[in-house]
Amino acid sequence: MFENSIGLAMAMISTKIVQHFVEVREFSNLWGFFATRPVVSEATYETLSFLMEFIVALVVFTLSDHYFTEIRHKEQQPHE
Repeated sequence: MFENSIGLAMAMISTKIVQHFVEVREFSNLWGFFATRPVVSEATYETLSFLMEFIVALVVFTLSDHYFTEIRHKEQQPHE
């Protein structure tokens, strides 16, 4: 469960990474006229966000599974 929560947290942080680099056309930036970052459509933003979440979660899940499995095997080995 700890591994999954780490992966979920990293995936949620990855959406902030996408928000840092691109903006969506909306009223607050007058549909891109006053944008300070590259402007993308909402569909492109959602696709980028999903891909970043997926990649980050996959990497974190894989690494955490590998290291926690390694730790469990060390604990199960008899001590000399």
